[in-house]
Amino acid sequence: MKKSIPFLILLAIAVYSCKTASVPIEVLKPAEINLPGDYKKMTVINRSIAGEGSKGGNFVEGLFSGETINQDRNASYNCVNNFAISINEAPKYVVNFSEDFHIDGIGSDKWPIPIPWDTVKQITDYYKTDILIALETFDTDTRSWSNTRTRDDKTEYIEGIEAIVKTGWRIYDPYKQIIVDQNIFTDRKIWEKSDYNQSSARRKVPNKKEAALDGASYAGYMYSKRISPTWVTEIRIYFRTSNEQMKIAHKHIRNNKWKEAYEIWTILSRDENNKTAAYALHNLALYHEFNDNISMAIKTANQAYSKFPNDHTRNYINILSARESEINRLNQQLDN
Repeated sequence: MKKSIPFLILLAIAVYSCKTASVPIEVLKPAEINLPGDYKKMTVINRSIAGEGSKGGNFVEGLFSGETINQDRNASYNCVNNFAISINEAPKYVVNFSEDFHIDGIGSDKWPIPIPWDTVKQITDYYKTDILIALETFDTDTRSWSNTRTRDDKTEYIEGIEAIVKTGWRIYDPYKQIIVDQNIFTDRKIWEKSDYNQSSARRKVPNKKEAALDGASYAGYMYSKRISPTWVTEIRIYFRTSNEQMKIAHKHIRNNKWKEAYEIWTILSRDENNKTAAYALHNLALYHEFNDNISMAIKTANQAYSKFPNDHTRNYINILSARESEINRLNQQLDN
């Protein structure tokens, strides 16, 4: 029996052009890999912090890169915590972030030796979980830049900062005594803002500490996408103009009244003007996707493109085709 999944959740209306509007939606994406085994419950720990006897280079790194001594410690906590939050928001797994067990790491981007299996079993037995996930290597770095450009005969100041986060994760199966997955990832998050006042431009971007903490949270989210279905915000384009009725339907969407907009689009989809009918059919396809009927959305979008070929509908058909494939893979993952 297939599980009923609310693939899409309406968030808000944003960004308008002369004839289109965009709506952000949340889409449940399949995991990048299929974990073997019938795992349901996970424990995650932060093993990236150096123990007292470790010969880590964190203090020296702080001197030369501008990091505070505790920056990686706090950032690694953000990383694991946001990983756990992202996993628990999705329907596949339940994860527990354990702070009760401390296992010393190296405190750098080098791998420590694997956790002994009796320790792995002790942790998973304590939490009654199937597998143990450990953040075992962690390192953050930041780089910032300043530029200027001339706009309207004025000097515009550009300030930017990038957080680079390197994480190493292992997944332990205590029953089979195998490491299911072991990989190192590098994630980057960039902020860049401008203003005619340099101080104002600088205030618009995070400082190094804030960038490292936010970048670490992002890295945790990105790893959750590797092993679990996750919610991702995507943008959809729909037509808001063609005639007065389309404008009314657009106002309904702004007020989250999809049923009322659907009724207007249904009438307009039979309009003698092919462009008007095509725009209405395109919007009906979005309505069907919003209601988790991808096959009907694809059929309706193709009808729209046949009546009046245009780039927006062509792009949407390609998005829907990709989503159909993703949903098939997602259902397989959720049924396992």
